[in-house]
Amino acid sequence: MRLEKKYLDIYQKYVEKRDPESLGVLIQALEPVLHKGINTFGYGIPTLYGRAKLLAKNAIETYDPMKAPLESHIMLHLQRLQRYAPRTGNVVDVSEGQRMLGREIINAERELSDKYKRPPSDQELADYLGINVRKINRARAAFGAVPESAFEGNVETAPIEQIDISSPTKQLWTEAVYQELSPIQQYIAERRLGLFGHKVESVEEIAKKLNVSPATVSYHFNTIKQKLMLADKL
Repeated sequence: MRLEKKYLDIYQKYVEKRDPESLGVLIQALEPVLHKGINTFGYGIPTLYGRAKLLAKNAIETYDPMKAPLESHIMLHLQRLQRYAPRTGNVVDVSEGQRMLGREIINAERELSDKYKRPPSDQELADYLGINVRKINRARAAFGAVPESAFEGNVETAPIEQIDISSPTKQLWTEAVYQELSPIQQYIAERRLGLFGHKVESVEEIAKKLNVSPATVSYHFNTIKQKLMLADKL
């Protein structure tokens, strides 16, 4: 058996139970490997963490302890992060300084979202980071982000569908998608889908709280739905 001793008990418990809780414990133990994979294959983009967890889950399901160490098997699967990184942003052409600023923006958005209980405005974000709005927009553009104002005026044309996220695989995929969303999209996903114990709210209710048009909320939610529905192809 080539399974590392530090994972032996945790892996065996997962094999015995095959439940989300034991899987979560195993993936948590593998966090250093996930971060190594993100830095090696995903250009260090922090929002790829959710996808890394999903790839790790798939790797665990196909793992044979007699053939290879678990860490090597996980890293082999994490190579697929190279496919996802260019979709997350134009990372090949992004400087290290822009990557660092991008991570600072992501962290600041989350901190301010927790503080204000809503996504922060670009000006609030700029004030918090001590930089101007133009610098924030340039950093977002480097990673392929689109400013909120670009979505005004778009109208939802498709009916809202019930999205099944009950299975362990779809729960992990939902987390992967959620980690890659902007703060405003995370807010909308939480309220439209009832994630993390939030009450399900209408497009109009969310739009009022965010001080944006219902069309903007609909546009974002349709984007979220399309990403979540890819779980059916896993």
